[in-house]
Amino acid sequence: MHTKISYASYGLKTEIIYKQFDLNISRPSTYLHEKELSPQYINKKNKKLNKIKRLKIEPINYYYY
Repeated sequence: MHTKISYASYGLKTEIIYKQFDLNISRPSTYLHEKELSPQYINKKNKKLNKIKRLKIEPINYYYY
């Protein structure tokens, strides 16, 4: 999510990821995720949401997380 709302450098993004999630990843990995992998995940999510709408699946009363 952070990569979609921030116009920061990849070095700064890796620092933010490290501080938030305690993950030490490289700048090239951050670039790869933002440019190539992130759109794939978004497309898969949208396909699943469309299928749920098409099948008219609705929750009963409460969401459980």
